[in-house]
Amino acid sequence: MRTTLMALCMLCTLNTYSQVFWYEDFDDGGGGRWTIENALGSLTNPTPAGITGLTYGVNDPVAHDNFIINDQNTPELDADIVIGQSLQNQGQLVRGRHYDCVAPSNLPNPFINGVQPGPNQSLHITAYACCATLLYAGTPQSNAWNCISDPDNGDVQTQTEQIAFLNQNIDATGHCNLILTADFYLGGDSDGIKSHGTILYSVDTGVTWEILEDNLSSCSPFLAGTCNNWFRRSFAFPTNANNQNDLRIAMRWYDDGDIDNTGDYALGASFNVDNIMISSCEVPAVDFSISQPTACKGDVILLNDLSTTDNGVYTNCTGILSGVCDIAWQWDIDNGGLLSLEGTQHGR
Repeated sequence: MRTTLMALCMLCTLNTYSQVFWYEDFDDGGGGRWTIENALGSLTNPTPAGITGLTYGVNDPVAHDNFIINDQNTPELDADIVIGQSLQNQGQLVRGRHYDCVAPSNLPNPFINGVQPGPNQSLHITAYACCATLLYAGTPQSNAWNCISDPDNGDVQTQTEQIAFLNQNIDATGHCNLILTADFYLGGDSDGIKSHGTILYSVDTGVTWEILEDNLSSCSPFLAGTCNNWFRRSFAFPTNANNQNDLRIAMRWYDDGDIDNTGDYALGASFNVDNIMISSCEVPAVDFSISQPTACKGDVILLNDLSTTDNGVYTNCTGILSGVCDIAWQWDIDNGGLLSLEGTQHGR
């Protein structure tokens, strides 16, 4: 007697990567997409109140640091950032370009993404004005330094609680397991408490905000004044950012204005960010192997799940891709399966 034994077998090959679906490189000066303080010392853009888990500072009434977008401290990449490509295949850091560096790290930065008008620009904190501390070096409202002070020496405190937020929606419809990756040049104290950056996100068009990463301190806390202190870092969004059409992000800078010693503040360098990418770790297609391609009546056929993800993200401060986006998947296989293995059975 000849009968047919039906068993499911799905034999596709999979190698899934986290794909970038949105990015910001600031090379057009932000194009009006970012809301920052609209006049020097105006207090028009402090960090919104009511963010759960955030320890708030205060703004000096006038002389607080503020966000600007310009070309004074930027990372040079070796290739473009391209929508739809994997995170691994995006342009990588070559060197930092800083106004106070010697060749080849001095400005201008020759590389910008695509055909956008130059020069390469970044979002960063700058000092309101010159201050007495010897740790400040640069031009207020231009260079990527914050004005820190030591009240023990008679300096006036410069306290800052400022935000720069994206005022347009990021459409993450159909995207899950989101990751924010960006190039950072960070100062602040080594513990990320007295002076540090914060990444915020919103899923309601900026009405309310949540913390993505707080106390974002420098990878090299005592060397942030050097020319090549850019690091590419990644942070995973919580699940409430999945499949949202009104996602927004913000960068926040906090400075208590008080310096105890030169180790607390990294040579006055503050918060710089460029090449912000948002990628998604997609649900993988199925991939199974079968224990035996030839089966007889009563045989048990085992389907070994080979479905994997290889969604690389950057570990903090190392620049090495890590598989933290790997996810355990569970597949439900029933009689409604579209693919099958047809075997032949002989005997009575």
